[in-house]
Amino acid sequence: MNKDEFLCGFRRCLACIRYCLTDGYRTYFRESMNRINEQILELIKAIPAGKVAGYAQIAAYAGLPGGARMVARLLHSCSSKHNLPWWRVLRSSGEIALPEDAGGALQKELLTNEGITFNAKNRIDMAVYSWVKTDTIA
Repeated sequence: MNKDEFLCGFRRCLACIRYCLTDGYRTYFRESMNRINEQILELIKAIPAGKVAGYAQIAAYAGLPGGARMVARLLHSCSSKHNLPWWRVLRSSGEIALPEDAGGALQKELLTNEGITFNAKNRIDMAVYSWVKTDTIA
């Protein structure tokens, strides 16, 4: 494996990351992760009012299949700094991931203010409200 194979296709795995870190590709890894982080941030910023996206959906749009947790961590650490519409990112099931007393109630209120409705199970109909990325974004 060489540096050109790293972070392409399905080779974004822990073994690949370890290989690159131990073989002197720290700078390449850092630059690649910065590009991915920037893509994720741009995608989140692009979600319009009245629409939502799943963590996994954002990760897939950024070319990071299986990267839902990375999206969640980035949202947690960068929402204030980058003025992200964090409330528009949910679980793929349409559920709010945050506990009600730790931001979940605020997230529901913000979404409701944007015209998004919840069903009896406290979920959003993703078929109705899910955002679809256009080719001009990221």
